[in-house]
Amino acid sequence: MIGNELVLPPIDSVVVSVSHAAVPGIEPELTHTIGLKNLMSYWNSRNDLMRPSSWCYVSTTGVYAPRDDGGWVDEISEVRPLRAGSKAAYAAEQWIQQTLFEDSNVERDQQVGGAMLRAAGIYGPGRVPRLDSLRNNEPLEIDPESYLNLIHVVDLAGIIVAVCVGCLKHRLYNVADGNPVKRRDYYEFIAHQVGAAPPRFTPSSPLSSGKVLDKSGESNLVSGPDRIPVHRSRGEGSKRINTDRLQKELGYSLKYPDFREGLTPLLF
Repeated sequence: MIGNELVLPPIDSVVVSVSHAAVPGIEPELTHTIGLKNLMSYWNSRNDLMRPSSWCYVSTTGVYAPRDDGGWVDEISEVRPLRAGSKAAYAAEQWIQQTLFEDSNVERDQQVGGAMLRAAGIYGPGRVPRLDSLRNNEPLEIDPESYLNLIHVVDLAGIIVAVCVGCLKHRLYNVADGNPVKRRDYYEFIAHQVGAAPPRFTPSSPLSSGKVLDKSGESNLVSGPDRIPVHRSRGEGSKRINTDRLQKELGYSLKYPDFREGLTPLLF
């Protein structure tokens, strides 16, 4: 800080990884782009030599259109964000793509490097969702037969570093461990590891029958021993994230390619 002016040191890479939570009073599509514009305005006012050569934005797989069939989703699948955080992330993606990666006023060999990473559910130390609920055997208002996509925070950090220093073929990558798991299996594993009773699942809304039709007219009746009729959240859905592009191009070896390996040391 010089006087009232913020002065940043020379920076090679910028990583933007911020909360996707809604901000009161600001439309979702603006919550991230405002900050990005402010950051870019700072560097535009400085010497060109101080501008970062690489940008990495951590987005979310929540930008994809909901699916209830457990189908695979890759980087060219339909995008249709429903939640505020997903809308913020997709608006930021569009801004970065148009402003940083497709700037027609910059020579191609001088264009900004980097990529946008659509990250799956992040877990790690101090971040094990619903752990207290499982220990207390509280019912979970989720569809146990839907898929969960995960990435350990250590691997996400490693992938970010690889993006910042690597020569990339694409500007967009799905980031997950590549091993989607049914939510039933995921929560049963955690409960067993911490010595809790098997998880209980309950509908997220009152049901009058054993069968619920979603907006497409398809049944969301849960299969399995409990036969619990659960109305699957349209925002959550059940999709499996394809990470072929990441695995083939980035050259990063996951430290935790399976949630069991990543969770076990966190639960003791």
